[in-house]
Amino acid sequence: MSTSLDIVPYKPHHLRMMNIQDKQSYVLDLDPDFPENVELVSRELWTVLFEGAPIAVLGLLEIHPTCGDVFAVFAKNFAQRLKGVLRVCHQLIEDWHELRYTRLQTTVLEDFPKARRFIQSLDFKQEGYLRQFAPDGRDVFMYGKVI
Repeated sequence: MSTSLDIVPYKPHHLRMMNIQDKQSYVLDLDPDFPENVELVSRELWTVLFEGAPIAVLGLLEIHPTCGDVFAVFAKNFAQRLKGVLRVCHQLIEDWHELRYTRLQTTVLEDFPKARRFIQSLDFKQEGYLRQFAPDGRDVFMYGKVI
């Protein structure tokens, strides 16, 4: 079996198969239908596979014609392929810019420093702090990237 990453169009069973990292597992606790619902609202949605298993779901929700809210859900073992996942993220950002998006934004849980470092490595800048913004009431940092 290949040790490279494959990027495929998202399917709801990808999230259901994934062993989601602990800091993000709340998405399924709050909305058991999240794997299907996220597909309905996303403009772009991709799954990263490693050895045939999903390790990341990456998506973009359109805020308006030039601004997208990006998100990612990662498996517990995604860090084993961190450099490859970062390359995929950089490529998606470039692709989204070509689609006309000039601003991307996202939120990161305040108590999740690894995620903050990850988004900063993609050249997103911290723009604010939102109290009780996450669906489960936790605080988040707002990040943005003008491309």
